[in-house]
Amino acid sequence: MKRSTWWMIGGVLSLIGGVLALLNPFAGSLAAVALAGWAFLAIGLLQIAAVFTAEGTGNKIWFGLLGALSTYLGISLFSNPLAGMITLTLAVALMLIASGVLRLIASFDFKGTNAFWLLLLSAAISVILGAMILAGYPESTVSILGIFLGVELISSGVSLIGLSGLAKRVEAAVAG
Repeated sequence: MKRSTWWMIGGVLSLIGGVLALLNPFAGSLAAVALAGWAFLAIGLLQIAAVFTAEGTGNKIWFGLLGALSTYLGISLFSNPLAGMITLTLAVALMLIASGVLRLIASFDFKGTNAFWLLLLSAAISVILGAMILAGYPESTVSILGIFLGVELISSGVSLIGLSGLAKRVEAAVAG
């Protein structure tokens, strides 16, 4: 199959997943927790494997500790997804606020340019979203991760479908 076909399939599946996550944000939030659990588990196991190839005792200890922690986090998310949902929602809110504050500070390095206003707007949106999550916390945990996952999947799906159309034109130009 051509690359454009794979991108189209991925885009359509992403759109479907995004719509389903928005239609049932609680299920979407549970899916987000499961994805995070798999990611932590995979990263942890890779870091533990890195212990055997790392040079130096300090590196081995560091990889081992990070690997054990990541593996533990992954297993914890699987064993208690509701607690994981609460923790991940708080982490997302705090990360949004922190990144917004950092962008706000960075925006002043671009004062007098168009980038200043873009960074300032982006910073404000991040801080407001984080504050909105915290204002509804912990009740917001049942839906916010699912809503974010749904929006991300729809955005990715639209992008992949657009890239598929571009790839189709490139494939036609190269073949013809």
